[in-house]
Amino acid sequence: MVKWRLHTHFELLRGVPTRIDVTPDGGGPHDERAMLEATIEADRLYVTDRGYAKFLLFNKIVAVGSSYVCRLRDNSVWKTVTTNYRNDNAGLNEIISDEIVEFKGTGDRKLDHKVRVICARMNPHTARSARQVFQWFQWSGQRRNSSHRHKLAGRASGWRFESKPG
Repeated sequence: MVKWRLHTHFELLRGVPTRIDVTPDGGGPHDERAMLEATIEADRLYVTDRGYAKFLLFNKIVAVGSSYVCRLRDNSVWKTVTTNYRNDNAGLNEIISDEIVEFKGTGDRKLDHKVRVICARMNPHTARSARQVFQWFQWSGQRRNSSHRHKLAGRASGWRFESKPG
């Protein structure tokens, strides 16, 4: 039995898909990250999770005239260029830092632009599958959003907090 994947570009404001690619399940060129990289369009905002955090992908998105907001992995390493805000004593659901950064790397493993990174202290996800994962993987308790469009990273972090009561 062949399993299929639908790779969808969705326009949120209109509530409609604008592109759907159907591929067999199996990774390689059909992996969701490879499909996104092959189908990047201009004038779009790509909002991704940490599994998509690839410098080559970020550079391609910027090169075609689009933008991205991506959650970063806990092991991401950067050099701070500018500190906009810092609160090492931040409580739960509060911003720890807001910085403009540069990532180290060479060749296609190097960003060709500066990035705004906003770190916030969060509770880990408590779904049953997440509890099993956290038995072997220690989460830092920080969520890191990044974007080359410096206003977008702030708005993306704000979206997370706007829906929280009081």
